[in-house]
Amino acid sequence: MDAALLSEMKTVSEENKRLKRMYAESRMQNDLLKEAKKVVKPSQRKVMARWAVKDKSVSIVPACTTIWHF
Repeated sequence: MDAALLSEMKTVSEENKRLKRMYAESRMQNDLLKEAKKVVKPSQRKVMARWAVKDKSVSIVPACTTIWHF
């Protein structure tokens, strides 16, 4: 293989990793959103955010953003 082809394969591989990570984050937010829509009270949303951080291994910022902004 020549250098140009190897470089292009590396670029495509990195792009693929980035897109997979974006898809996983989007999927996680979608799952959290489905659960959060069942919750009405702000106190329940707080519990929901803690649950997402503890059980779903989501960082606090995406958990709160997803749950509070639907």
